[in-house]
Amino acid sequence: MDETIEQRNQLVVDKIREGAPFLIDVVPAKEKIKEFNGRKLLLHAGPPIEFQDMTGPMQGACIGASLFEGWAETEADALAILQNGEVEFMPCHHVNAVGPMGGITSGNMPVFVVENRSECNEAYCTMNEGIGNVLRFGAYSKEVIDRLEWMRDVLGPTLAKALRSMEGGMNLNVLIAKAITMGDEFHMRNMASTLVFLKEISPYLMAVPMDKDDRKDVIQFIADAEQFFLNIVMASGKSVLDGARKIEEGTIVTAMCRNGKEFGIRISGMGDQWFTAPVNVPKGLYFTGYSQEDANGDIGDSAIMEAYGLGGMAMVASPGLARFVGAGGYKEAREISDEMSQIVTSHNANFPIPTWDFQGTCLGVDARKIVETGIEPLINTGIAHKKAGLPQIGAGQARAPLACFEKAIEAYAEKLNVHS
Repeated sequence: MDETIEQRNQLVVDKIREGAPFLIDVVPAKEKIKEFNGRKLLLHAGPPIEFQDMTGPMQGACIGASLFEGWAETEADALAILQNGEVEFMPCHHVNAVGPMGGITSGNMPVFVVENRSECNEAYCTMNEGIGNVLRFGAYSKEVIDRLEWMRDVLGPTLAKALRSMEGGMNLNVLIAKAITMGDEFHMRNMASTLVFLKEISPYLMAVPMDKDDRKDVIQFIADAEQFFLNIVMASGKSVLDGARKIEEGTIVTAMCRNGKEFGIRISGMGDQWFTAPVNVPKGLYFTGYSQEDANGDIGDSAIMEAYGLGGMAMVASPGLARFVGAGGYKEAREISDEMSQIVTSHNANFPIPTWDFQGTCLGVDARKIVETGIEPLINTGIAHKKAGLPQIGAGQARAPLACFEKAIEAYAEKLNVHS
């Protein structure tokens, strides 16, 4: 391998390893993302896409966000303003943010604020809504809007007060290191990390002046939402990888995401440029009454987890999850992580995995190694119905398409004036 590229990659990988993400606040998205000011703007998951090209779950989430923001009073009115161009769209990634599944984020939605103190940059992610009928899967019923309003008016402000009272905020590297020893891989399983988060935040929640029923509702909501920590760790991964993106050299993957139609990646040496290919449909286990025929294409910014070395990359940490996503048992989980080790630069000693002989998580996904080996990154994921308005229909895995990485390497070779 080219020693110069190896050296460039090492600089990027060092930035990832040295990342120091802290959860410091919860605020309305418009307070941190100035692009919302004076505009009807919605952020979405994945690389750029317009409303007419979005799949069902993302379009449904856009309808829900329009109702939540008061831009429309009915589904028909919301659909009209979305179709006639009154609403603008922008990828979450373009404004230091990430969003799960459809990723739809509007200005008044509360977002977690994660500060990467090693590079003095921030990243943002909406709050997890729990399970069932939720906006991220494209639902927009009254139940969904009522919950979003409660999150805006009660959950967000309460967590904000608690976090602001914590000296220095919450050290997410420490929390991740704890939870990975308890069986989380942080994409499809966040049960341990959510409970550790609740343990850490509870004393501060108890000190927040508020109605006792509201306090109980906040604690109960977090306890019931087993994926609550996912959105926090997504912002953590985004903040660390964005910090590493300051070094615009090498072939390290700095973002992976999907908009339901296209899978998009960025690599360190090509800065903000997206390289895309059609998404795959996830394969896995479906809830009763559904099958792969009902499944939407792979969707969401949560593939930032795999770019960060977690999720599918860390399957060995969560053998219990392997059954849930249809990947077998411990043997298969270890084989997956061993395979993923072939397309990364090294391992992250910050996050040792007991079931991997305390080897650290995968570190530095290398687009060049993906092209050389033909091994496509494996993404753990929830499965959305292709029609809007329905809840999650299953869980499984999808491969990141090789073509994204081939395009990125070709572009970087051209940038370096390297010809085969």
